[in-house]
Amino acid sequence: MTSQIPPLRWTAMGLAGLAFLLLLVVQFIPFATFTTSFFGATADADAYAWEAKFRAEGFGEESSEQTNWYDNDFDDDDGIGMVRAAAPLLVAGLAVSLAAAILFLRMPAGGAVASFVAAVLVGGGVFLMARGITALFDDQQEWAIGFYLAIAAAVLAFAAGILGLLANRQAAPAPTF
Repeated sequence: MTSQIPPLRWTAMGLAGLAFLLLLVVQFIPFATFTTSFFGATADADAYAWEAKFRAEGFGEESSEQTNWYDNDFDDDDGIGMVRAAAPLLVAGLAVSLAAAILFLRMPAGGAVASFVAAVLVGGGVFLMARGITALFDDQQEWAIGFYLAIAAAVLAFAAGILGLLANRQAAPAPTF
């Protein structure tokens, strides 16, 4: 005999799962971009969760480089500590949001707590990444889709937590005196 899972728990599980998927996508798309021109040359930079990609062209030459945030080249740059702390927080939020989606099947309260934890982890990661990139790019960056998807994932995880608490409240037996 299979038990029926209430629609509110399915919805909470779906929101946590969607937060997981968005965070998975965020790992591979740019968080911010930066472009500058000087004396006929242009330089572009794309900031990803784990790396930066640089391109420059001008005076008949082109170059490109892909560098990990944890590379020694960034050690003296402003904001790099925040960027280095942000990426693991985003991955932790990704893992916890997946755990929350699974927990909603059996324990809505556990899924709700995990969703709130995921929302805090992702929110902290987005905050640190934004502050760090702003410092690295001297506040001249343009936010890319990865930034907005990470914010959406935090909001979805928080909403899943609220629905999980409501689902737990519905599932709890009435107190007897």
